[in-house]
Amino acid sequence: MEFTRTGCVVSKHGIENAIGNRQGNVYFLSGLQETVLAGLTQSKYRTTKEIWHQCIGHRSLNLQAIENIKKSVIGFKVLPSTQTTEQLCEVCAQGKQSRGYLTGKREKFDEILETIHRDICGPMPCVGLMGEKYYTTFIDERSGRTTIALLKQKSEVFERFKEYKAKVKRETGKRIKNLRCDGGGEYTGHVFWRYLQEEGITQQDTPPYTPEHNSIAERANRTIMEMVRCMLFDSGLGQELWGYVALTAVHIIN
Repeated sequence: MEFTRTGCVVSKHGIENAIGNRQGNVYFLSGLQETVLAGLTQSKYRTTKEIWHQCIGHRSLNLQAIENIKKSVIGFKVLPSTQTTEQLCEVCAQGKQSRGYLTGKREKFDEILETIHRDICGPMPCVGLMGEKYYTTFIDERSGRTTIALLKQKSEVFERFKEYKAKVKRETGKRIKNLRCDGGGEYTGHVFWRYLQEEGITQQDTPPYTPEHNSIAERANRTIMEMVRCMLFDSGLGQELWGYVALTAVHIIN
């Protein structure tokens, strides 16, 4: 088929079978019979369902889809498949796969401080009252109690954790047993790791790019940010101040 600015020509072996005129962006064929198109799709030009599946961008070609195509495409022929059973298309598996959602329910522990979830949020566009750019959360899975600490740098999380550990031990008389985080570098340093070993605390790092495994901490961060946005809209402040308001809200929550 040859297309020009004004029309198109359908030919085979040098013999013109149809001529088309362009109207707008659509080419209308004239003098084209169904038998002509059927001749253009002789058996040697027909192919199997698997090849058609590739030619049309790996669209699903079940029986219903084939019948729908036959209704709109003249001369569409599908040869019997060479495969005796339906096989998985590896290209479809690579190009169409997506990660499934976690549907299982997590059972809560019987005791407080059994597992602590933690995460860091930041850096903020604006610094806080004392120059803070980050905040970290410590959440007890059993009680849901959330403690927030402000940070100027991510490296300060180790000191904030030791303060949090001493505080909850003094208040409850219990010890932290498990610490769950996203495996960030601020949590996996050698000094931090050795301290947890000495204190008998098991560190549980979630797999990369799976925030749902640390959903409690992620949900807390989202809740805090939603509070910040509401405070901004309520006060009429500009979006450029949201980082400052976020850290101020942390002071209020804590």
